[in-house]
Amino acid sequence: MTIVARGVRQKIRPLFMVDEKTPKGSKVFYDFISWMTTFCTLNYVCSAFVLLDFGYTWRVYQSIYFCVHVGALLLYIITLNMKSQKPKPKSS
Repeated sequence: MTIVARGVRQKIRPLFMVDEKTPKGSKVFYDFISWMTTFCTLNYVCSAFVLLDFGYTWRVYQSIYFCVHVGALLLYIITLNMKSQKPKPKSS
């Protein structure tokens, strides 16, 4: 999960920035999606610690089709194949 988050931050976040410190207006959308994704992912992962049983955890993940596992794998593949988008530095 950490590798995927790092890849998104390095390769997708710059698309929402004018330069390294100035966000575009659409960055609010990026921030909301990032927050919602983090919230849902933590709930998904923490369910294993609440259940404390591999069999129950497996059934929960299976009932929602391993959606976070699949999404993380897809994001990893996408960000792995993307070119880095660095925002333009501010011109003085």
